[in-house]
Amino acid sequence: FCSDLYVLCAEQAVQMGFLEMSSECLQMYFKGRPPVNQFLGRAYLCQSQLYTPVSTDNLEQFEQFVTSLVKAVDFALGDRRYYFLIYNASVIYWRIIRPFLKPGFRNFLIPSLSQIVSALHHADEQDKDWTAELMIELLECFLDASKIEDA
Repeated sequence: FCSDLYVLCAEQAVQMGFLEMSSECLQMYFKGRPPVNQFLGRAYLCQSQLYTPVSTDNLEQFEQFVTSLVKAVDFALGDRRYYFLIYNASVIYWRIIRPFLKPGFRNFLIPSLSQIVSALHHADEQDKDWTAELMIELLECFLDASKIEDA
């Protein structure tokens, strides 16, 4: 039985809204000694989605989401073969942070969005429009936090 199947199962379970099943699959995957391949990064991405904050009031859950997502990005930065995971992470990140894109909350996005934008610059085949869109949002975050020099 290949441990990669746990990740495939977890990804499908997340897509179908079966978060508990996804969590169990990931627990079984991480309980073993997962091989260092794309499925490790994909497992971190899947894990991050289990911590999707339901509102801006739950910053602790947002931090758990970011921690798992950044693990996937850091893993991908270690090997060019996995750079596609950086783009995937940025799409997941963008989808989940939408509730935070309002005045007073953007400042919470600065550290993680900075990491995502920086990582996207490493990708071999950059989607420059996508990266620019995230950079513009990062500028909005800095302006919202009154960090004009950093912007």
